[in-house]
Amino acid sequence: MYFTYIHIIFIILLFIIFCLFGFLLLRGTARLKKLIITVSLLFAGFLASSAIASFIIDDYTKIAKISEVKYQNVLLKESINFTGIISNVGGFDITSCNINIRITNSPSAALTPDLFIQQDRSFLDFFKIQKKEFKISTINENFTIGERLKAKSARPFSLYIRYPTTFKDPKVNYTLTCH
Repeated sequence: MYFTYIHIIFIILLFIIFCLFGFLLLRGTARLKKLIITVSLLFAGFLASSAIASFIIDDYTKIAKISEVKYQNVLLKESINFTGIISNVGGFDITSCNINIRITNSPSAALTPDLFIQQDRSFLDFFKIQKKEFKISTINENFTIGERLKAKSARPFSLYIRYPTTFKDPKVNYTLTCH
C-alpha cells in the first residue's frame, strides 16, 4: 500500500494526540507495573487506530474508474470474456485494484409453469431417495486487474469467467475496490 502525504500527516497528528493522552495518564503513575500496562495499551491503541485510519483515507484518496466494459460469450471455451479500461482518476498512486464480478441467472428463466403442479404421491414415495439435479444460479469471481497504477493513468484489462450452459438470461454486476 502506498502512503500518501495525507496518511503521514494523519499518523503524525495521531501520534501527538496519543503522546499527550499518555502524558496525562502517566502523570500520577508511580508503580512500574501500571506504567508498563498504560504504555502498552496506548501503543496498541495507536497502532489499531493508525491501521483503521489508513484504510479509511485510502477510500477517499485512491479512486479508480472502469470504462468501456464489454463482455461477450466465448462458446468454444464456455466462458465470458470481459474487456475494459481501468483508470486512476485520483491524484495518488494505487497499489492494486480488484474487480468482483457476479453473474446471476435470471430467476424467470428457472420458473416454469410445471414447477407449481402438484405431483401424485403415495406413502412409499416418502422413503425413496431422489437425486435432485443441482444447477448453478450465481457465479462470483474476484480478479486483480490493475497493479501499481500511477496517478492519472489508464490500462486495458481482459479476463475470462466460466459460463454455465444452463444460464438463459444472465445479469452481470461488478464492483471495484482499490488499495
